[in-house]
Amino acid sequence: MTMNTAAVVLGVIFIIGSLVVSLYARRRTRTVLDFYLAGRRIGAFANASAICGDYFSAASFLGVAAAVYVSGLDGVWFATGFAAGLVPVLLFLAAPLRRSGAFTIPEFLGMRFGSRAVRLTAVVLIQLVVFMYLVPQLLGLGETWAVAIGAALPGLTPFDTGMLVGALVMVAYVGVGGMRAATWQQIFFFWFFFSAVLMVVALAYLNGFRYLPALADLAPEPLRTVHEAAGEEAGVQWQVRDDPNRLHPDRPARFGEPGHRYGAAEQVSMVLGLALGTCGLPHIIMRHLTSPTGRLARDAGTYVVILATLYYIPAVMAGVAARALLPGILSQDSRYAPLAVEGYLKSPEQAVLILAAGLGGDVAMGFVAAGAFAAILSTMSGLLLSGAAALSHDVYAADIDPRAPERRQILVGRLAVIAIGFLGLVMGAAMRRTGVLQTYPSVLAVMVSWVFALAGAGLFPALLAAIWWPRATARGALAAMLVGGGGTLLWIGLHAAHVGGVISGPPWLEALAGLSQPSIVTVPLAALALVLGSLRSQAQTAPQGLQDLWMRMHGTAAERPAVRLVEVSGVTDPAGGEVAGPGGG
Repeated sequence: MTMNTAAVVLGVIFIIGSLVVSLYARRRTRTVLDFYLAGRRIGAFANASAICGDYFSAASFLGVAAAVYVSGLDGVWFATGFAAGLVPVLLFLAAPLRRSGAFTIPEFLGMRFGSRAVRLTAVVLIQLVVFMYLVPQLLGLGETWAVAIGAALPGLTPFDTGMLVGALVMVAYVGVGGMRAATWQQIFFFWFFFSAVLMVVALAYLNGFRYLPALADLAPEPLRTVHEAAGEEAGVQWQVRDDPNRLHPDRPARFGEPGHRYGAAEQVSMVLGLALGTCGLPHIIMRHLTSPTGRLARDAGTYVVILATLYYIPAVMAGVAARALLPGILSQDSRYAPLAVEGYLKSPEQAVLILAAGLGGDVAMGFVAAGAFAAILSTMSGLLLSGAAALSHDVYAADIDPRAPERRQILVGRLAVIAIGFLGLVMGAAMRRTGVLQTYPSVLAVMVSWVFALAGAGLFPALLAAIWWPRATARGALAAMLVGGGGTLLWIGLHAAHVGGVISGPPWLEALAGLSQPSIVTVPLAALALVLGSLRSQAQTAPQGLQDLWMRMHGTAAERPAVRLVEVSGVTDPAGGEVAGPGGG
């Protein structure tokens, strides 16, 4: 495949522009608040655009269309879950968390429950979320680079080169400019890759594609996908086969029916995990904390829900267009013949890129490739910042050197960005070589769904209870995080071992390991652990300052004098459960 000049030019412009913006932002980054939360001066619509840039990752740009392309209706659940997850953030978390004054999720939980153990457990979970989320972003970078650019550094494949270049750019960019630079970048990148998705759909319509007629034609067709088969002397071979319907085993999967990838329990579990997982994503919560006030955080969340709805509609349409048009494109352009078998792509994540090239030429493909880079790099910047904040602010400044000057805290944060970026790159390269993930259709979307499952079970129940249940205690929160987070990791490990052919045992174990989406079990278990742990520890003394924190989270300007009156009169603190603080009952 030849190098795409448009993708190279736009990529170089992105890199140079990002570094210039970062150096400019460095001049305005003097405090820890500036480095991690951009001084809390980001307006509602600007912050909403930045949140979308942070949230819509490789899974949203490449993965959703790829999932629809390869799995039909089952792939639409990814878009549904990603969009739905922004609603509970708006309704339950955004404004109270911003009013709390916390920098990060661990700081808030530690402050709410008065517990160092809760804070440090949250730090560990956040690092796991960050690393597990970085890997699919890096894989998406490698995929896009290999298809659109194809150049390679000495000793590396084009795929590995893309991962390396992207990681280096983001580490340099975020380490220098912090949240302020990331905010400017994420705003621009969001509108850029949004326009790229719209361009693909527009090109499809100009070439005769019509969504509803195409959907009607595709819906009854059996889903045929490409799979690896054991090779002889030549190594890996590829074959196309009809996939079974997991809801109706008596017939093959069809494009317009659920059941291609997931059975009934997994379908519910995936949407549940995506919807609740957003509430535990550290980079999304941190973005809401950059708002000047709780009300503006809520307003930003409202804009985000609207923008997400507008974004995922054309993303799904692009997947349908790819399924309808790619067979013809692949048969006419010999350049992409090595990427497909019998008209079906081996890697579904390439669907949008090849579709753009077939409909609009190399310039269109370059524009879409640049959009993919923008989506991925934008999310990576938020992940690096949130991971660094948890290490620098919630471990170093809180435990190791509480008297450290702000300049040293920022330095530690920058070193943490470098360390996280390096380890993420190593994990991405290792995951690429395992071969396990090649068994999944749309590996980016599946991997991200696991991250959401971890965040939804490990962090969301504790966060929700910390804000809305006065009787929640440190023991309950700790139990929820350990049960939800640990259970999710165990389940994912069992499933990966099952897919890799490693695990064998009684039928019940194999059936359990065969389920790829654990949220339908792990979220209720985490909630149960939270309730039982809290009720068994009601005798614990409420953390100092809890009444003030509760008032900040829930009290409006008109309510605060009444809360003060309750406090002065000696009525039991809201944490004791006898009087519900404002908004807490």
